[in-house]
Amino acid sequence: MKETIASLVETVRVFSIKEPGNAIHQHFEDNPASNGIVVMDNDGVPAGLVMRTHFYQMIGTQFGFSIYMNRPVELLMKRQILCLDIELDLAQFGFQTMNRQEDDVYDYVLIMKQGIFCGIVSISNFLMTMSEMKQRQIELLNSQQKILEQAHIQEQALRREIEIKNRSIKKLLDNADQGFLSFQQDLRIYEEYSSVCDDIFDRKIAHLNFGCLMEPFLDEKQHGLLINTLKSLFRQKNKARAKVFLSLLPSEFRAGNRYINIRYKIIAFEENRILMVILTDITDKKALEKKQDQEKNNIKLVLSAIQSRAEIRDAVADARRFFSREAAGLLGQDRPVQEMVKDLFREVHTMKGDFALRQMHDTALNLHSLEDRLSVMMEFPEGRSVNRLKAFLETICFDRMVKKDLDVIHDFMGATFLESDNRININAHRIEALVDAVANRFSGEDRQFLVHHINELTWPSLNGILTGYNDYIQILALKLGKSIGGFTVTGDNVYIDRSRYAGFLKTIIHMFRNIVDHGIEKPEDRSEKGKDETGRIQCEILKQDTCFTLTISDDGKGIDPDQIARIAVEKGIYSTARVSALSRSEIINTIFMDSFSTKQQVNMLSGRGVGLAALRGEIEALGGSIKVDAVTDYGTCFTIVLPDTATKNSRQD
Repeated sequence: MKETIASLVETVRVFSIKEPGNAIHQHFEDNPASNGIVVMDNDGVPAGLVMRTHFYQMIGTQFGFSIYMNRPVELLMKRQILCLDIELDLAQFGFQTMNRQEDDVYDYVLIMKQGIFCGIVSISNFLMTMSEMKQRQIELLNSQQKILEQAHIQEQALRREIEIKNRSIKKLLDNADQGFLSFQQDLRIYEEYSSVCDDIFDRKIAHLNFGCLMEPFLDEKQHGLLINTLKSLFRQKNKARAKVFLSLLPSEFRAGNRYINIRYKIIAFEENRILMVILTDITDKKALEKKQDQEKNNIKLVLSAIQSRAEIRDAVADARRFFSREAAGLLGQDRPVQEMVKDLFREVHTMKGDFALRQMHDTALNLHSLEDRLSVMMEFPEGRSVNRLKAFLETICFDRMVKKDLDVIHDFMGATFLESDNRININAHRIEALVDAVANRFSGEDRQFLVHHINELTWPSLNGILTGYNDYIQILALKLGKSIGGFTVTGDNVYIDRSRYAGFLKTIIHMFRNIVDHGIEKPEDRSEKGKDETGRIQCEILKQDTCFTLTISDDGKGIDPDQIARIAVEKGIYSTARVSALSRSEIINTIFMDSFSTKQQVNMLSGRGVGLAALRGEIEALGGSIKVDAVTDYGTCFTIVLPDTATKNSRQD
């Protein structure tokens, strides 16, 4: 979880730019602990700072008291202020504040939230906090590591001594399990490094530039941070301040199939500043953690299979049927290839969500990879044809996608576990005949009572189905570092024909995922807004004559219509002129359009821009409707109206 500077923000006294100097003087006299104040211009925008020390230096000069005490404070304030956003993490804040011009260095940095001044951060307090954080992160090396590090430190300090001593120290290093290397401000690696480094980097590294050496192992942003942080570190004149920069350096990278942990230690500072880098292979540790996570996921999958055996069996059967027959049927229609690809993409996206809900993560991951391939086809349709699309479908083997998850279920529960359950199977036509017989032989309350109970026996409760999403929501919230209370479904009991509502039940997962990913804030963000750290999701069902209304709401951050409008224009969904003519409600409901997403990057959860569009399509196919309303920082409410199957056709009471 990213730690921002929000916890370090302090409130200070704010003065108008026209306040006289004697008002500032009186404030400092009445508040001995105050080190400074913020000056605002007439528009409420920070214009400068007046620090206690600088204030008394100014009025202490010859004629300073008479010049400044009765004149506006703007004559005294420092105008070169640094304003930073409250969402900055500690690393970004430290980098920006530590690289100010020396003439502009002062203890206060002004903090803004959405362009509005909300307090200050004291550099002194920031440095103390960073030092404490770093101290908490440091672990003592075991005795052998201490001996080796001390040997390496002594080697660097006495490197001009006789060559035989250098060789003996290097021999010690070569027998260590860790890599040790060091360099000065030019970043050129000393000859005296452990042989483990050659093994890690697959080359001799003596005299190489450490920044260039690390470039292939870091992304562009990480590498830029490494270089800039090292430059800043070596420029520092104070060792304690230099140590602050160590926490900003990368702590891990991947070399081939190996994961390497990096630690840094300043071993000389006064004259020739030397930084030691300690490299530890943590591949086995990572593999163990991965194995433990896999075992946990397997247990969750087995528990899901026990609870939802029929649903998993049906989901696998539906997917097999789609890839073996139905997918090819989509290609037989006379329409653009890109539209065919979009339909395939939507089906796969919904399928992925359904398997993720059932804890079949390996299957969901394979479907996510298939989504990526279809996404490329949609983005670059040139040269695509129906025949090439058919050839592509023939390469898809769903049994291979689902094999790993099914093997886990079969290993725990037996090979025939998914093939049968304890249900009594009755032909649907016989149920319909029974309802017709009841309708012909009974009337009034008797007929209503009997039909109602037949529905209960043969159709599942929508209330119970929706309640089953609670576990998925809790797991997803945990992965995203969020806290969401368990939700219940209130209102009327509605029984539905599952076969008719299958598409809707599969795609509604996109709504729950959207609420958790986009709607509910992280605990610290909710706390800043004065909300309970635990978010809430509520579901309510209300029956009407021939339909029912499902309301799903949350108390999250809501939907920003300005952001929706801007993204819609960027994606070419609307022109600037068109979007300016839309109502607030029309703009917000843009989230149901194909290819619309507020996410910049695609991941396993969101960013495709098809989930809510697929949900709307299934609802409209049932003859229903969906709309959304939201209030910024108060939450979002989805309203779905669907026909009630219990009141239609032969099921009518």
